[in-house]
Amino acid sequence: STRDLCGIDDMARLRDAGVASLKIEGRLKRAEYVAVTVAAYRRALDALYDGLPFDTAAARDDLRQMFNRGGFTRGYGAGVREDALMFPDRPNHLGVAAGACRRPGKIALDADIDATDALVLRRGQEDIPVKLSGAAGESVACAKAQKGDALVRLVSARQMKDARDSFEVERRQRDVTLKAALHVGEAARLTASDGTYAAEVAGDVVQAAKSKPFDPDRAWQQLTKTGGTAWRAAAVDIDADPDAFVPASALNALRRDALASLEEHYTAVTRATHDVETPVIRGANDGKPLLYAQSGDADALRRALANGADAAVYCPDDLRQLDAAELPERFALAVPAVLTAEALDRLNQWANANADRITETIVANVGHFALKWPGRLTGGYMLNAANDLTVEQLEAWGVETVTPSVELTAAQIADLRGKTNIVTWGRIPLMRLRHCPLRAARGMPGKHADCRWCDTCKPDERLNGRALVDRKGAAFPLRRVAMDGGCVIQVLNSVPLMPLRRLDRLPKASGWRLLLQGGGPVEAIVRVYRAALDGRDFRALPEWDVVDKMDTTTGHFFRGVE
Repeated sequence: STRDLCGIDDMARLRDAGVASLKIEGRLKRAEYVAVTVAAYRRALDALYDGLPFDTAAARDDLRQMFNRGGFTRGYGAGVREDALMFPDRPNHLGVAAGACRRPGKIALDADIDATDALVLRRGQEDIPVKLSGAAGESVACAKAQKGDALVRLVSARQMKDARDSFEVERRQRDVTLKAALHVGEAARLTASDGTYAAEVAGDVVQAAKSKPFDPDRAWQQLTKTGGTAWRAAAVDIDADPDAFVPASALNALRRDALASLEEHYTAVTRATHDVETPVIRGANDGKPLLYAQSGDADALRRALANGADAAVYCPDDLRQLDAAELPERFALAVPAVLTAEALDRLNQWANANADRITETIVANVGHFALKWPGRLTGGYMLNAANDLTVEQLEAWGVETVTPSVELTAAQIADLRGKTNIVTWGRIPLMRLRHCPLRAARGMPGKHADCRWCDTCKPDERLNGRALVDRKGAAFPLRRVAMDGGCVIQVLNSVPLMPLRRLDRLPKASGWRLLLQGGGPVEAIVRVYRAALDGRDFRALPEWDVVDKMDTTTGHFFRGVE
């Protein structure tokens, strides 16, 4: 797992770099985590822009106590170092060291400990829950403690209480002006205005006082009780008859209703509507789809063409060896979705130098449209085309054929306008990593960009061929896209996409794309798909036994994204 990103030490550098806003993420984190994290960055920002000192070490300590996974990382900005970015020991909260056992049965405390703190003795990879209390510098009894144990505080009770106190009531308030009209025989009225919007509410009819005259100080006290709301009464104007009688409960109700109306104005959800001209949906290609074989392995492409593929699609997996690939005389080029700027420029220059051989370019990133590519332009599935408006925009950028998002169902793909090219076989990349899991697991020092391990090590020591294994035992193969400046690592799906068992429900398309790996049963896969496209009984082929026995998925063709 990655260590959590912490940029609180880099605020001045981020400002000087032109950063205009900061985003704090915390998936599935508790409310107290949000409170502590946001408060730390709020204080850091205010101090930076006010030119005041800020104790970043204390802020980091607060953040580490709330949650840390092996400490923090400063992320990718300074250049990736796997040993600083990743934490291989555990995926959950590490806690903060609060003491140590130097002799059995005793803990020397390095921090103040409350009896309600969540504490463990960490003994190797084992965590042993304990209860104790004391002040920093004290030595306290702990029967479970053995020499060498570390006392770790997982949760600070005081920190949690302070965090909850910070958000249980509204803390940030906006100034409002309150104007009350209290005239005998008329409905009591109160207007609340923040200078932009005014909310007016009416109450019961004001009665004449039977004994005491109207008390403006008492009315002012009731109207200014805005604690716990998002508003603060900056000014109060009371226009009242001398003999007006308005109970405190009525004044409170006026204040609550006026402020609630003001808040509703700003929090109301409105959905903007626009007149949109629905594009005319052109019929899908009525002819037989072309069978595209895509791979970074030139030998796999030649084998695919020899067994029935209509076209080869080269998606390079080593941007440093473009000229070394023994490619077919004519081929399409699939641009990898994530590349360094230098690698992208190099690939673009190579593509244009080989323009007479490249029939089609499949782009996968909106940044690719900034460059001129040879052949027809096709949109890859990473462009996330999921509706007609997106397709229309891609067409305006020169795209002739679109590969729909792999998260669409067959029915949704069928509804798209224009020509489509669908992925019908292969392990879909689920994510792309800018760090190397192999380097992280081995604790390799140095920057990711300088690594040449897979170029020089033994074949069985390389990243390719390895996988990330989840808690259920599913293996997700890793594949590197090598380039100067460090690899991008693709994490592939644990099983390949294969929807042929429900061939009759596949949408019409102008092309089927097979994502092939060099070490896979290329011939068997291509022959099965060739037979399916030709209308022959692919299940009767001996190659079908090879494909049928593989663990596969139909992806989202027949089930939507949950």
